Amino acid sequence: MAESAPPPSALVLGGGFAGIAASVALAGLGVRVTLLERRTMLGGRASSFVDAVTGLTQDACQHCTLGCCTHLAALLEKLGVHQHVKCQDTIAFLDALGRRWDLRGTRAPAPFHAARSFVAMPYLGLTEKAATARALLSLLVRPATESDYEATLGAWLRRHGTPERAIEAFIGPVVASACNETVDDVALGFAHKVLRDGFLAARTAFHLGIADRPMGDLLTEPVGAFLAARGSALVAGCTVRQMCRGSGVGWRAEAVDGRCFEAGRLILAVPFDQAARICAGLGESGRSLAATWEGLHWSPITGVHLWYDRPVECPPALALPGSASQWLFSKPPSFGRMPDEAGYLTAAISADRCMAALPGSDIAALVAEDARQALPSIRDARLCRRRVVKERKATFAAMPGAEQLRPRQRTPIPGLYLAGDWTRTGWPSTMEGATRSGNVAASELLADLGLRRPAMPPDLAADWPAQALMGVGKLLAAVAYLGSGSRST
Repeated sequence: MAESAPPPSALVLGGGFAGIAASVALAGLGVRVTLLERRTMLGGRASSFVDAVTGLTQDACQHCTLGCCTHLAALLEKLGVHQHVKCQDTIAFLDALGRRWDLRGTRAPAPFHAARSFVAMPYLGLTEKAATARALLSLLVRPATESDYEATLGAWLRRHGTPERAIEAFIGPVVASACNETVDDVALGFAHKVLRDGFLAARTAFHLGIADRPMGDLLTEPVGAFLAARGSALVAGCTVRQMCRGSGVGWRAEAVDGRCFEAGRLILAVPFDQAARICAGLGESGRSLAATWEGLHWSPITGVHLWYDRPVECPPALALPGSASQWLFSKPPSFGRMPDEAGYLTAAISADRCMAALPGSDIAALVAEDARQALPSIRDARLCRRRVVKERKATFAAMPGAEQLRPRQRTPIPGLYLAGDWTRTGWPSTMEGATRSGNVAASELLADLGLRRPAMPPDLAADWPAQALMGVGKLLAAVAYLGSGSRST
């Protein structure tokens, strides 16, 4: 009896959400996957590290998901860890004057689900609220266009009469946290995606998901177990020195410790600068490929961690519009602490290049003062420990011109695919975007093998009023397009 052919194989380089999603999708459909990650913990730029002083596992920065992030939710469910992401249906805001506002939905369908809490916003007068509502509804109605990626959100908002106080107190903090750019730097197309899909189209889209344990702990062992159960492997702590063509038409990864890994296909699920260096070693075709995203740049995120000697009374997520800290998050007891530490706060400071350039001690002092002003429960508390983590290469800069540089997951080089939040996904640089890119890369690879593509998780369905409004917007856009065509002829 003839022996059956060995299963198709793939190397996946990079253990962030893109690499994890691609590996899980492929292994689940019979491809023998080897996932290579240089660190001992998975998660990429959204992962954890072991603090050298305390020995505790600590996230580099706070990462959250939203109700509209369906690909990420499906991946966590496949891995059996979705129960560790706790969803919040309320997002708290606190301004410098101590006025608190809770963004909370009702049972009404979107985009009217948050109308009651929006009317109660203390920062704006009725005229300002009406102008802000008009601008947000306009974002919902209008379809996204290619030109949106050449303009900024700030210019569009001001052109549509959005009050500056609304930009500073609500729209700015939301967009900065989701896109890692300010309203005056972020491309309108990226912000349009976040505001429409994340807040305006579905009632539960804005619900905030926060993991109750470090991301590295959440992912590493479950991914390894998932792959091993399907004849695949996770190889963590493996630094790849060189990628090259292997025997036949396959690919070969050579690690610095002398190990070699071969497979028929390769998915590069690494940041864009690393992918460019790898592609440059593949000859002229690789250099030409890397040149397509040469103009992409980085945007930083600074994570600040504060430990106190007593419990902290703070919402799970608290926006501080107008402050240096931007957002505060209260960590649950499931995150490790030293014996004298009872309270644990983190701050996530997005897209502030000036802040990222300051010494860590200055940044920690600014955030500690913001926390003291915002939270009465810690005004007499002792700050036991602090840690600042600067992620200078946190996300690609979602500025005008960036979308046109993002490559697709299928490349012109046979057997080579790209994955990462920086590839073209329709999303800004988020865990959801990274997960989608991995799913698409796996789907393209399977199609090239003549195998069944994985079923993609459906997007969160828009509520019927939002759907109707978006339908009207598409109709008006089509009429305008036909009208412009008839005038030009």
